[in-house]
Amino acid sequence: MMKKFPFISVVLLSAINVLFLFLPLTAVFGYEFSLFNSLIVVVLSGVLVINSVAHFKNQGRGKTLKEISKGLMVFFVIPLFISLINSLFTGFCSFLQGLSFYFTFVFPALLIGSAFGAASIFLWERYK
Repeated sequence: MMKKFPFISVVLLSAINVLFLFLPLTAVFGYEFSLFNSLIVVVLSGVLVINSVAHFKNQGRGKTLKEISKGLMVFFVIPLFISLINSLFTGFCSFLQGLSFYFTFVFPALLIGSAFGAASIFLWERYK
């Protein structure tokens, strides 16, 4: 189960970001692109934390944190990579402004989604 989840999430995130390239507001590396990706990343990072904690429960915190960190890094890099490749072919609007929006929205989204996932698994274990 755990091996399939990151692959499915990566394919889903990649497909959505390729779709974003064909929409007028999200085709440019800027505010809207970062905002919509942050919404997707919040959900995916929360589910990643829940699945990782459940799957690596018996293997210790180190293994769990390592797997979560790898997954979160992939979720952070994929939209950025797809948009930057697209921007090389279509032209940059404002690279630094787009990068600042990306770090302002997507990085906190990873943290918030992870916190929601950790809180939900903690509360589930506590009250089940």
